[in-house]
Amino acid sequence: MRFASLFCLTPLFLSACTTMQSIAVTPSLISELPSTVSSSTCQSIVGTGLPSKELSNTHIVYQGYNDKGSPLLWVVSMADGERTLLRDYPGAVSRLGFLKDGQHFLIAIGDGGHAWLGNIDGSPAIKVNLTEELLSNFQPHSPLWSELIGLPPDIVDYRNGHFHSPDGQTIASWELGDSALTLFNTSTQITTEVVPTGKQDSITGRWTIDGKWFIFAYMHGNSTSYYSEILEVNPGGTELRPLTIRFDHRAFVSPIISPDSQKIIFVDEEWPESLGVLWLETGKLRFYPLDQSIASSYGDSTVWAPNSSWVAFLSEGEQVDIRVINIDTGKIYCITQDSIRENLMDWR
Repeated sequence: MRFASLFCLTPLFLSACTTMQSIAVTPSLISELPSTVSSSTCQSIVGTGLPSKELSNTHIVYQGYNDKGSPLLWVVSMADGERTLLRDYPGAVSRLGFLKDGQHFLIAIGDGGHAWLGNIDGSPAIKVNLTEELLSNFQPHSPLWSELIGLPPDIVDYRNGHFHSPDGQTIASWELGDSALTLFNTSTQITTEVVPTGKQDSITGRWTIDGKWFIFAYMHGNSTSYYSEILEVNPGGTELRPLTIRFDHRAFVSPIISPDSQKIIFVDEEWPESLGVLWLETGKLRFYPLDQSIASSYGDSTVWAPNSSWVAFLSEGEQVDIRVINIDTGKIYCITQDSIRENLMDWR
C-alpha cells in the first residue's frame, strides 16, 4: 500500500512543507515473527562451513580483546570457520573495512589519521598512503570511508554520528541531545535541520550506496511513552520519507542498507532484542527475536554478507561472540565461541 504523508521540516534555509510518497508497512506484517532462536542451539561453522556456496569464498575480519585487554585482529574463512591471526598490526583499531577485492582491508588506528592495509592471509599489515587508486577500491558507504576521507586530517570528531555521503558533498550528523539531524552541504556551506527532536530522542543512520538518501532510525519520546520508525531523507533535506509506520514502545537503532540496496537491517533494543529486516520494494518487515543482547550495535558491529542474504552481528550473553543469521530462514550459526571480546568487524 502506498500513501502520501505531509511532513513539515524546520531547516535553517527551508520553510515549506513537502508532500512525500512512501511504502507503508501494514500492521499485519508485525505478526510475521519467527519463533525465538535460542543461543544454545546455534550451530558452529568450524569444520562444516555455512550451507551457502556463494559465501564459501568470503571472510569476516574482526577485532577482539583477550582476557588481558590486548587487542587482536582475526580473519575467519566462511568456508570452514578456520581463523587466521593478523600479525604485526599497530594497536587497537578504531575502524576497519574491506576493499572491493575481498582480499585486503583497511585499518584505521586511533583518530583515523593513520591507515594500514591488511590481507586475509594474515601477513603483516603495512602502513599505506590513501592514494586515489586505493580509495577507488574502497567501499564508499562504510563508516571507515567517512573517518579516513571525509574529515580533514587535523580534525578528530567524536560525535555519535558524522557521515559523509559517498560523493563527499553532504555530511549527515547528529549528537545525543541535538535538536535535529543536520545535513551540511560542503559546497554551499548550507546547514539544513531535519526532524525536530528533543533531548530524549535518538537518531542513528547510514547513507545509501548511491548517496541519494540518508536512511535513519528515529526514536522519539520519554521513559514512559516512546516510539520508533525508519525514515529516509535526501541530501538537500527537501524530501523526508517514512519507510515504516511508527511502532510504540520500540527502540530502533543502526539501520544499514544491504549491498544490493534492496533491504535494510536494523536493531530493536527492546527486550528481547531483535534484528529487524525491511524489504524496500514490498515494504515487508520482519523481526527476529533473540535471547541475548546485541553488543555495541552502532557502527561496524552489524554487517551484511556480500550476497545480501545473511547478516553478522555481535551477541552479548555470558560473553561477546560473532553470529550470522540467514534473513530468510532465521537460522543462526556461531562464528566464534571463545573468551575473546569482539567489537568490530566487516564481511566480504
